[in-house]
Amino acid sequence: MSNHNNTRIQEILSSFKLSSYVESITEMKDKILITLAPPKELITSLTPLAAKATEALNTSNQNYQIIFTNTNSKKVAGVEKIIIVASGKGGVGKSTIAFNLAISLAQMGKKVGIVDVDIYGPSLPSLSGISKKPVLENGLMLPHEKFGIKMMSVGFLVGAEDALIWRGPMTTKMLYQLIRLTNWGNLDYLIIDTPPGTGDVHLSLAENYEIDGAIMASSPQGLAVADVKRALTMLKKLDIPLIGIVENYSYILEANGKKNHLFGDSSASQKLAKAFKTKILAEIPISRELDEANSNARPLTYYKPKSEISLMFEKICKQFC
Repeated sequence: MSNHNNTRIQEILSSFKLSSYVESITEMKDKILITLAPPKELITSLTPLAAKATEALNTSNQNYQIIFTNTNSKKVAGVEKIIIVASGKGGVGKSTIAFNLAISLAQMGKKVGIVDVDIYGPSLPSLSGISKKPVLENGLMLPHEKFGIKMMSVGFLVGAEDALIWRGPMTTKMLYQLIRLTNWGNLDYLIIDTPPGTGDVHLSLAENYEIDGAIMASSPQGLAVADVKRALTMLKKLDIPLIGIVENYSYILEANGKKNHLFGDSSASQKLAKAFKTKILAEIPISRELDEANSNARPLTYYKPKSEISLMFEKICKQFC
């Protein structure tokens, strides 16, 4: 197939918002077959667009056919396991936990990727110090690589101050692009940093991807624990296996070694873990060192892997790795 013809196909498919779903373009004896592989719930709405695109393509002497394929496979090509990191509410350090878990896994010899799908406030650009858009190669985005892990974020695709007002089909398409249209290579683990609360992103993930486990980020405050209960209930309804709860901002370690529980002890979190038949994976203290590492895009688990907090993340990983 000539480059001119391929460019024409891509331009027409793009005009009907179909280009991101192209799985293959095959030149056959009597036609050119274009195979699209969108999430199954979008096929109905995309069918009329595919018909119009076919009509536009067939104005030339070549015969074109567009078909949909959906294997119903929830596996992501090359990815062994998917772990999501969730939280009942924002501001509990969920993204910090997801990012440092990914790096800890890599330092344990695993091949790891992280994808930030938090449409309300993507944190990976700030945590990684990366802001540029990913390179597109053969129709797939190439993830950024740094700190021994591969990274993709909705924040790499939009401006730092852009507001994202997405729901329903738009959210599903965004997940498809970030997860399935990224060339991850071979990964042992793909960590997904999800938005806080319960909503379309979690529903779409459960429907379209094989999630091997979820880690819930929380803090000791009563309001946070109440929100976590709702989020845990959501995971249960979606049949997503729960690995456990990470309690962040758990305490301040005083100079004398005493733990000062500013927001109350972990008894509420412990009760919640017992109620949902899971466990507290770690109690991470309030740490200036960790905060400064985040602010300077110098992750503690990478630059100080033997620090007390870094070893906590390693301990969490060993409970599911």
